[in-house]
Amino acid sequence: MVSQAKGGCKVCKSMEHTAVYHNRKPIKRMSIKKSSDAVKNVFGKSDLKIPRKKKTPRASAKDSAWASFSRYIRLRDSLATTGTIDACVCITCNERGDSEPKPYAKIQAGHAIGGRKSSILFHEEITNGQCDYCNAQGRFGLSGDYGNYAVALIKRYGLEHYEELQRLSHVIVQYKTKDFIEIKQRYDEKTRLLLA
Repeated sequence: MVSQAKGGCKVCKSMEHTAVYHNRKPIKRMSIKKSSDAVKNVFGKSDLKIPRKKKTPRASAKDSAWASFSRYIRLRDSLATTGTIDACVCITCNERGDSEPKPYAKIQAGHAIGGRKSSILFHEEITNGQCDYCNAQGRFGLSGDYGNYAVALIKRYGLEHYEELQRLSHVIVQYKTKDFIEIKQRYDEKTRLLLA
């Protein structure tokens, strides 16, 4: 039920509003074209792209180092598990009994220990070829499948060495830009030798 205004409207004698109701200015509505022009005028561009922050040289170097390291790990494990660079057997799928090779495009460099902290980010023993489903986070994957990953590494290196690798995750390493550049060069070279 609409509450009645105190005293009613002096213009139309309605009890549901006051005279202020008749003095309101109408809301100016814009068409879609006009509203996009308003956005264009405010931002200076016609599209609604959100401006990205420019990456720092250190962040760019880290991305390049990771790309080289990831390429090396995926190629290393592809050659080790299938003998080709076209497919790879996922380390965690294999532990679950699925030894079907996955296409190289579906393979990622997955970490056995979560967090991707600096000390383990570029560690070859902790990082292996893992399919995108096992490595994907959240509802789209198995979030690393750390249980099966641990079993596979314990079989490969033994329990003591695996526990030592786990302790590494608590070590913090501060990489500088030049460190990332050196890591990129090292893994580019390793990849070149692997493919030779």
